[in-house]
Amino acid sequence: MSYLTPTFDPYALDDDKTAPPEWGAAIIIGEPLAIASRAIYVGKGGDITLVMLRGNVLTLYDVPQGSFLPLRIAEVMAEGTTADRLTGFW
Repeated sequence: MSYLTPTFDPYALDDDKTAPPEWGAAIIIGEPLAIASRAIYVGKGGDITLVMLRGNVLTLYDVPQGSFLPLRIAEVMAEGTTADRLTGFW
């Protein structure tokens, strides 16, 4: 399944996507992100079902606690997600 979300991407025209994030906030599981992430931190490990920025859905299995994932995502879906305490960085 693939769908597009209205997630704002402030880095769409930015050529330097390697600079460290400047701010972050808790990710509310099951709700689209208002701004596309540059990375996510996993506070409590488990499976993560997410919508990538371009709209494809995928599941990451057994993500360890403390992982810092450089992913550009639009949403963490409630269905299929057992990980918790996720933080998005921008």
